[in-house]
Amino acid sequence: MVDERISDYNNKERLMKRAVRIVTGSKRKDHSQPLFNITRNLNFSKLNIYFEMIFVYKQLTNRLPELFQDYYSMKKQSRKPNNLVSNKSKTNIMFSHIFCKGPRTWNEIVNSGFDVDFNSLHSLK
Repeated sequence: MVDERISDYNNKERLMKRAVRIVTGSKRKDHSQPLFNITRNLNFSKLNIYFEMIFVYKQLTNRLPELFQDYYSMKKQSRKPNNLVSNKSKTNIMFSHIFCKGPRTWNEIVNSGFDVDFNSLHSLK
């Protein structure tokens, strides 16, 4: 199952690289990162993170169906009060699922200095 998800991810990434080469008229073996920069598009991994963060934000602001209501919660600690937590993953599949990966990525972005107004998040709930 995990191998299928990895190969599916790799196939989508290859398809996206091929598309940006076609759009820019580049050769088959040209590096894709400069092409993504020229066209001002996100590469596949950054696009994946972008959509994960949209999902986390919508969950925090109650803009998702009730099914996703209890996916994440804010930590109640004094040192890092604005970190998200979710249940621990016991398998590799769950570790890469948005349920576990979303809070990890959100916390990395917040701890890297990205400014998020957490008071407005709490007031929107």
